[in-house]
Amino acid sequence: MSWRVGLFLAAMFAVFVGIGSLFGFVGAAAALSAAIVISFCSFWSAAPKLLASTHAAPVVDTRILEMVDRIAIAAGIPSPGVYEIEDDQPNALVIGGGEGAVLVLTSGLRFHLTDNELRAVIAHELAHIRNRDILACALAAALICAITALTLTLASVVSALSRQRGSGAIILAIFVPVIALLLKLAMARSFEYRADRDAAILCGSPRDLISALYKLDRLSYRFKSDVALMHPSFASLFIVNPLPESWAGLFRVHPPTERRVARLQAMMEKPAEQEIA
Repeated sequence: MSWRVGLFLAAMFAVFVGIGSLFGFVGAAAALSAAIVISFCSFWSAAPKLLASTHAAPVVDTRILEMVDRIAIAAGIPSPGVYEIEDDQPNALVIGGGEGAVLVLTSGLRFHLTDNELRAVIAHELAHIRNRDILACALAAALICAITALTLTLASVVSALSRQRGSGAIILAIFVPVIALLLKLAMARSFEYRADRDAAILCGSPRDLISALYKLDRLSYRFKSDVALMHPSFASLFIVNPLPESWAGLFRVHPPTERRVARLQAMMEKPAEQEIA
């Protein structure tokens, strides 16, 4: 886990400690414990839930399976389970972590991407597994749940005791969770940039990933994602935003494709960077 991730998590934990100090150690610990249990139960049950609800089928194409195995060996991780879901929009995501990680490809991905572009997309997703990004997001979600629970409780108590201070407590209950959420989104965007970089290194060049990102971004407007519409909670896990016409741009996990491509193009000007940090 990089120092940036540690910094984001530390900032969210500081917000939690600040609010939790008003409730005492027992109250804060209870809120955080409950949030961790809920978030990590969701983390471990996400893959079976998505696979079952979308009728995902294990990939049997040896060409793709060998591609995944080679990239996993290069990344130093166990090969994940590989599944395909019927969805016209070309996209991909990973769920879970470690030996329980699952790589999910849409049927449209193989139809629209070249082998080299597909390899770059798979490398991006496997980089998320290697970097334990999904696990870090689960921890961040737990902190946000705990912060939200504490601030709402605080607002209720203060409003009941003092009408004069009630409005201030309500403002606190609104803005503190939003600040924590924005920290989580900033962390998630940093994950995407890092996975792009690591994928470029695993593939030996950013060119194929640049081509894939442009293509996926363009096609996301042409084909709707039935999977993301059915399961919007999984939308943030895809390599590109599967719901590009969503109004809530501020709260998107995915950085703009132009910025991702610009960073990858900058890598081409620094050929000395050859190792995954």
